[in-house]
This record gives sequence, structure tokens and C-alpha cells, in this order.
Amino acid sequence: MLKKAFFICVVPVALAFSFCSKSSDTASSSSRIMGALHNQFSVFNFAPLIKNISENFIYKNYVELEAKVNSLKTLTNELPDSCGGDNAKLVAIQDAWKSAFSALKIIEIVQIGPSGSYTTIDSWPANYVVNPPDTAKIETIIVGTETISETALSAKLDNEIGFPAIEYLLFDNGSGLTQATNICNSLTGRRKLYLQEAVKLLSTRITRVTLNWNPAFSGNFTTVLQTAGANNEFYKSEKEVVDTLIKQIVSIVEKVKDDKVGYPSGFSVDSGGVIRSTNVEAKYANLSMKAIRDNLNGLYAFYVGNDGPGISDYVRYYNISLDERIRSKMRQAQAKALEISDLKGDLLAGNTIKAKELNVITNELKILFTVELAGNLGSSFRPGLGDGDGD
Repeated sequence: MLKKAFFICVVPVALAFSFCSKSSDTASSSSRIMGALHNQFSVFNFAPLIKNISENFIYKNYVELEAKVNSLKTLTNELPDSCGGDNAKLVAIQDAWKSAFSALKIIEIVQIGPSGSYTTIDSWPANYVVNPPDTAKIETIIVGTETISETALSAKLDNEIGFPAIEYLLFDNGSGLTQATNICNSLTGRRKLYLQEAVKLLSTRITRVTLNWNPAFSGNFTTVLQTAGANNEFYKSEKEVVDTLIKQIVSIVEKVKDDKVGYPSGFSVDSGGVIRSTNVEAKYANLSMKAIRDNLNGLYAFYVGNDGPGISDYVRYYNISLDERIRSKMRQAQAKALEISDLKGDLLAGNTIKAKELNVITNELKILFTVELAGNLGSSFRPGLGDGDGD
């Protein structure tokens, strides 16, 4: 009886405080009260949210990524030496890489379970300071005598394989020339073989990850997420699953803010205030801003649920105002990213105004999740990584 009385008396007060602080982007006493109440009296049904995100966002997007990488593999396997004198063959492969890369950036937000091997597919986010790919090692292998095969490349470091290495081979001839004719002329012998085998390895690895998210596959991680409980090896409660999903959001927001925008623009602590225009992501294809926009689009779809229940429903259940502010801040970040067409070009010209604005917006978004959302839902959503810029 005492517990019920406490609940009845306190909830109206907590709700009153919550609505009085709608415009605040910092933790409040009301959010802490709501968080405490949430922990004790949570009644939100997590199951539809977890099912929708795991199947209709994670698995669905991996299926799309797998299909696009397989198309890339088909084209590279069929590529004749020097493109057979037809530059259009190279352009078609470049376009296939761009399409697959875009699909990858949508799903980059997910790095749990089978996706924990993300760096073997795309080494750039985890190694942005050393600026992958490692072109020196790639060139050494190409001019050397060691076997070039999918199996041999699978033993190489992440910076020598995956999307960045394939991008390098498709958009640079090895000597800094980027015209299709020059690149085609270079794609013969061991260089072409490296490209083909690297794509095969990429395809194999993505197929494996996709299979391990497939709800119909025995032992899949989708089912692991959906069956949280005492007997689950990974998650002892559905709330623990959702907290983990929210940590994925915090991680991608920090990567965009600190690594993809902050470091090359000279804003993050790691940058030391130095602008590094060549440290942008996808520098050979010059798709750094497209990658960021895809990250933000994936983030938004992940949060709202991609045509089904999402994290937004969970947040909205306890604090409608906070959910609306998070959605608004996400849309603001998406809109600002659209204002930057060429981050590398802007940085070369010393123009960092728009990049700084995007950096500020993503930092505000991070605070909404790590401070306000954590307070409201009684959780901690820090990803276990450094703050980057100390904010």
C-alpha cells in the first residue's frame, strides 16, 4: 500500500516539472524523478520495438547491402584488362561501389552482435587518424610476388581490405591520377586481381553478417535480441536490449561529430586545431558528405522505427516533448548536412563555417541522448568511448 501511495502522490508532481522544462537541453530534477519512476514502474512494451528494429531495419538493410555488394562483385569479376578499352565499364563499377557504400553508411549505426566485425568491412571509422586505406602496403603487395586471393587477403590488416581499399583501386590509378582512362589502364594483372579478390572477400563477409541477422537462420542475433531474459547469454532484460540500441545511436552521433566532421575540420581534441582536408572519409571518391548524410538518414530511420515501432515510441511514452526535440534536432542535422556539398573542397579553401555548425548541432544531439534521455529513462547511454572534443 505504501508503494502505491507514493506512486500516486509523486507522479503528478514529476509530470508537472517535466512540462515546465520543455525547452531545456540539460538534465533536470524532473528527468531524474521520471527516471527513478521508470525504473520502478516501467510498463512500456519493448517487444514490438525490438522486433521491428532487428528485422525491419537491421536485417532488411543488410539484405540490401548484400545485394549491392554482390552486384559489385559480378561487375568486377567480369572486368577485362584495361577495362577492354571501354571506360564505361569502370564507371559502372564505380557507381556500384557508391551504391553499396551508401547502403553501408545507412547500417553503420549497428555495431553489435554479428556487426561487431564492422572494421573488417570498413576500417575508416575506427582508424580515421591513420587515414585508411594503407595504400603503401597495398601497392607493395601488388608489385610483389605473394599470392593474391580471397583467402590470402582475409589474413591482411583491416586497412588493406574492405570498402576503403576497393575505393582506392577504383578511383585512383596508384599514382594520383583519377581520370577513368588512367585508372582503366592500371587495372591489369595483379592490380586487377587485388580488386577482384578484395571484392570477393567483402562479399563473403557481408553475406556472413547478413546470414547471422537472418531471423530464419539458426542461432541468429535477431532472435537473441528478441528473447532477452534470464536464460539469454547476452541480454537479461528487454530494457537492456533497448539501452544497447540507444548506445548505437550515441556512438554514430559521436563518430559524425568528432571523427567525420570534427577531426578533418580541426574541431576535435584529436585534431589539435589542424585542418586535414585529406582525412575526410571516402576521400578518393569524394563522398564524405554523402556518407555523413547517409549516417544521419540511417540514424533517423533507426530512431523512428522505419515504418514500425522505434526508439521514438519508447521516448514518447515517457516524455513527448523530449521525443519531439530529438526528432527536431535530427532533422536539423540532416538539413545542415545538405548545405555542405563538398567537405574536402571547403576545408581546402579554409571554409569551416558550415562544418562547425554541423559539429555544434550533432553535439547538441549527443547531449539530448546522453543527458536528458538518460535521465528520463533511468539509463546511461554513454558508448564507452571518449568524448572526442571534451564536451
